This record gives sequence, C-alpha cells and structure tokens, in this order.
Amino acid sequence: MKILAFGRLNELVGSSQIEIDTVNSVQELRHELNRLFPQLEREVFAIAVNKVVVTDELNLDNNSEVALLPPFSGG
Repeated sequence: MKILAFGRLNELVGSSQIEIDTVNSVQELRHELNRLFPQLEREVFAIAVNKVVVTDELNLDNNSEVALLPPFSGG
C-alpha cells in the first residue's frame, strides 16, 4: 500500500511516499514503520486512512490510502 508522509515525518523517512505491503492493521503498520524507521518511535503522529484519522485497531487493505500526519495547529 502507498503511504504518504507529511511535514517532519517526510524528512524522517526520507520521502513523501513509501510502499509497505506486509501489514493488515494500523497497529501492524506502526510496528513496521518503527522497524524500518527507528527514528519514528520518538515521534508523535496520527495515521489517516482514506482521509479519516483512525485508531490502531483498524484493519487495512492494499487499496487503503494511508497518510502519516504530524501534530498541527490551526489559527
């Protein structure tokens, strides 16, 4: 599945887009991201699937649009 990384997370993973196909849930995705990019373990970020911020319990499929979102504030 295609994973988009925004803001500081883009810098930490070295790209605005990465591919990961070995996960079935958001929780598995977090574990795989931490394995591939250990620097993410210290970061606070949300995961959105199909443009909705989700919890780690959500199941994923290869057609999901996934985004890693750093903390942000409005004004």
